[in-house]
Amino acid sequence: MGACADRPELPFWPLLFANVKVRLLGSDDFPLQAKQHAACDLAAAAAVGALKVPIGDRFPLEEIAKSRERVDVGGRGRVLVTIPEWTPPRCSTAIFPERTHNRQRAMAHGE
Repeated sequence: MGACADRPELPFWPLLFANVKVRLLGSDDFPLQAKQHAACDLAAAAAVGALKVPIGDRFPLEEIAKSRERVDVGGRGRVLVTIPEWTPPRCSTAIFPERTHNRQRAMAHGE
């Protein structure tokens, strides 16, 4: 079962007899602000090594077409494309400028 599966499988009868409620949620079910906070939290966790993401293959940017072919074939682990001399922007200011604004407003009001 997963986001890439064509047909997710659920043990229907055991769930039915156990009177289990199944609720399906997607990213469209959450407000933009919640998704932004989740993205920042995940980026922060990844930055300190708290997330363990299995890595399959790495490709340099020049071989991005090969990386896509590897994704299409499937397999275990994520496919990474390395970008030389690139530093990601700070999440709190560049990607989500409203966080900086909210922080400045809170500081101005003594919060």
